[in-house]
Amino acid sequence: MSESNTKGKSALEIFPGLVQDKPDAKQANTAPPKEHSASSELKSVGPLPTNSRPVPPPPPDISWLKSGKLREKAKISDIPIVLVLVKDEKVKTLISEAMQEFDYQVEYAKSAEEVIERTKHLTPAFIINHLDIADGPIEESTFHEYVSGLPMSKRRGIVYILIAAQLRTLYNLHALSYSANIVVNDKDVQHLGVIIRKGLHDYVNLFGSFAEAIQRHGT
Repeated sequence: MSESNTKGKSALEIFPGLVQDKPDAKQANTAPPKEHSASSELKSVGPLPTNSRPVPPPPPDISWLKSGKLREKAKISDIPIVLVLVKDEKVKTLISEAMQEFDYQVEYAKSAEEVIERTKHLTPAFIINHLDIADGPIEESTFHEYVSGLPMSKRRGIVYILIAAQLRTLYNLHALSYSANIVVNDKDVQHLGVIIRKGLHDYVNLFGSFAEAIQRHGT
C-alpha cells in the first residue's frame, strides 16, 4: 500500500476489520444510560409493605363426613353397576357386606319390573337375583326368564349370579342349566365375596379366549 493512499486516513478506514462497531466520541457522549439503578426503581414503585406475608388458603370443608352427602353424590357413570333383586332383608345385608370388596355401585330394586326397566338403559356388570322358595320354581320367575332371553350381544357383558335354596354353590351344571354365570345356595351367601372371585376365575379360564376372540372381531 503506498503512502499516498494512506495519508490522512484513520485506522478504521485503513483496517476496517480490526476495529468494529467502536462508537466515536460524539456517540459516547450522547448515548443514553443503559439501565436505571435499583434505588431509582424502588423509588418509582413506592415503599414495600412491612408485613407482606401471603394469606394461607382456608381449611377444607369436611362437613360431609357426618352427613354422608358425598357418598350420595359420588355415583359416577363410569363405575360399573350391580343390580340386585332380593326380598329377604338378611340376604340383602349379606350381599351388601360382600359387595363392599368390589368398587361397584350397588342398586337394589324393589321389583322385577324395576330391574327390567333399568337394564333397558344400561348394561350392568353384575345382576344378582335371589329367588326365595315362596317365589316358586326358578323357571317360572319372570325376571329370570327376562335375563335368560336377553340378546347375546348384551347378555355376554353381564355376570348373572343366581341365588336359591335348590342350587348347589359353584356347581357349573346348575349354572349351565339356568343360563347363569355363578350359582349360590342360600346357606353360602355369607361367603358371597369369595364365591364371586372363584366363579369369575373359573369363568375366565373357561370362556376367556372365546370372549377375547369375539371382542377382537367385533361380533
